[in-house]
Amino acid sequence: MMMAMMTVVTFARVSATMARPDRRDGLQPPPDGRIGLEASVRGLRIAYSGKFGYVKNVGPEIAAAARTAAGRITELGAIVEEKDPGFGDPRSLGINWASVPRGTLSSQSTP
Repeated sequence: MMMAMMTVVTFARVSATMARPDRRDGLQPPPDGRIGLEASVRGLRIAYSGKFGYVKNVGPEIAAAARTAAGRITELGAIVEEKDPGFGDPRSLGINWASVPRGTLSSQSTP
């Protein structure tokens, strides 16, 4: 019988692979928000929705703050387009976004 020998390098690679985030794990911590802070938004296409397509009464202060933020992002070089997502109120489907595990909403949590 042949015994498998694991070197320090192999062990380090296996450990690093096992420690990576897994999008199926709803209990993993959210991604590090500091990553990418120095990157530019210049040229990025960003969709902005003031009411998500279904909110009827957005408070004027909230709407103004969102428009200001979209304007600032445009000043930084992004291409901001106002666009509603095209779906109705998700509450009609019985979805409570507070109960969705964080990892399932993150595009950075790929294995």
